[in-house]
Amino acid sequence: MSTNDRKALLSSVRTSLNRRGLVLEPADAPGRYRVTGPGVKALIISPDNVFAEVLRGGDPGLIEEWLDAALSAPAALPPYLVARSGLRMALEPASTDFGASIHAPLTPALAEVLCWTDPEERRITWITGATLDLWQARADDVLDAARAGLDRVLRSARLEVQQVRGMPLGMLDVDTVFKASLIRAPSLRATVEAELGWPVCAVAPCRDFLYLFPESARDAMIPLLAAVVTREFESSGYALSTEVLRVGDDGVLALGSYG
Repeated sequence: MSTNDRKALLSSVRTSLNRRGLVLEPADAPGRYRVTGPGVKALIISPDNVFAEVLRGGDPGLIEEWLDAALSAPAALPPYLVARSGLRMALEPASTDFGASIHAPLTPALAEVLCWTDPEERRITWITGATLDLWQARADDVLDAARAGLDRVLRSARLEVQQVRGMPLGMLDVDTVFKASLIRAPSLRATVEAELGWPVCAVAPCRDFLYLFPESARDAMIPLLAAVVTREFESSGYALSTEVLRVGDDGVLALGSYG
């Protein structure tokens, strides 16, 4: 991100906050800012991720949506029987500080974390053991519900397959921030096997990007995807990994990493 881009986007944030009667000030660390004004208490924001998404997709409206979410008072999670439908397992960089959330390593660069999201996917909350206690829910039941949640997202997707130098390359046509996480959906095999075989290889450089291709084509396909994987990883505000993944009945394995 260039200095001029950052200045222009930061000016948009400041203007939006001023319209709401709020003030933006530098905080105690680079890239962090303090929002002050009526009804706001000790709010620190870090807009670099949303800036990257605006530059990547060209939609300045993302800033307003992001500020709306940041300024809204955090609501309590719904009761467990209501929350079950919003449970997901989400991929995150393994270097993330997960705190007390329920998470597990997946590959050297990736981990998965148990989370809850609202139907619009505007609010994502990591789940802790304390949340399970409050819900009076068993961990295995919650994890099963999260995997079932990924399956519901996958059922709403359409598998599109393009031919790249005579080899099939699969993409899931679905609008969700959990697109990359769908490699952990239990029904992925049933969705892709007829077109791509099983196991499959995958690249998931950021949370809303996923390519799938046959394991038999990996030696030829991997070099062809280097540029797009690197570009998406470097330009996204929600980057995950440049690993090439093998997804099969025995789980997810990192075969290597671009760069």
